[in-house]
Amino acid sequence: MTEAKRARTDDPVGDLDFSKPWKMNDVILIVEDQRFHVHRNVLALWSPVFEKMFTSNFREKNKGEITLPGKQAESVKALLLMIYPPANEEVTLENYNAILELAHEYQIASIVEKCEDFLVEELDFETQHRDVKHHDPISLLILAQKYELEKLKKMCVKCTARYNLNELKEHELCDSIEPENYVRILESIIARMDRAQVSLPSKEALKGIKAKGIKKIDAIVKQLLKHASHKNFVPGRDLNKQDDAVETYLLALKLDSTHHSCPDRNNNICPGLSPVSPLLRQLKGILESLAEG
Repeated sequence: MTEAKRARTDDPVGDLDFSKPWKMNDVILIVEDQRFHVHRNVLALWSPVFEKMFTSNFREKNKGEITLPGKQAESVKALLLMIYPPANEEVTLENYNAILELAHEYQIASIVEKCEDFLVEELDFETQHRDVKHHDPISLLILAQKYELEKLKKMCVKCTARYNLNELKEHELCDSIEPENYVRILESIIARMDRAQVSLPSKEALKGIKAKGIKKIDAIVKQLLKHASHKNFVPGRDLNKQDDAVETYLLALKLDSTHHSCPDRNNNICPGLSPVSPLLRQLKGILESLAEG
């Protein structure tokens, strides 16, 4: 009965917390003020660093307790939950940095790759959804350089290519970008600029857009003046004798400042159309500036 009770006590309850002896654990990791009861074989299976520590002539080889200075207990536990069954701990925005650092230090390649894949997917998602932005690709590029994460490097270079040259130069981490990656970013930026320049319409095309736009404004203003004529509104100029007919129509429309009962709208009251004139004039100015560059 006593043995059965002890077995039940030694079994972890619910999620693993490693805080008590269980399942023949044979070593304790001491991190900050917490003790993690773990198994040498499990650690050695995942980590070449722990394997060497437990099999070579290191002082930790036969020690029952091993202190991990400079580590955070929360990060160590998250890493342990990734290597112990059921291994259901996930990489998140909150823990990837700490887990990546530990996994790299202890050479747990599969966890390093898991962190890298998570960050690549995050950046890919942000590339497709420009309104979502959790990461600075240059900061992640520095991280990828530190841990030699090639897939993440490529994705960061791709994302950083969206910067313009001034944004890249003025970034606080610009000087930390390795020369090879910096060249890749510059090449991508220049290629993007070349594609944008090629896609710009020619001056002839812009002149055509301008002519069509002015013609549409001319038709709009004529319709508005016709509408205003329902209240016996008569512009004070001979429109057909002006060099710039559209500009004259706009000036005439500016004079229509009184409301009227509109027969086209079941005699509802229509306000004067004078506020429309400056808006159409602005649009006309924009169209005229198209072909000037």
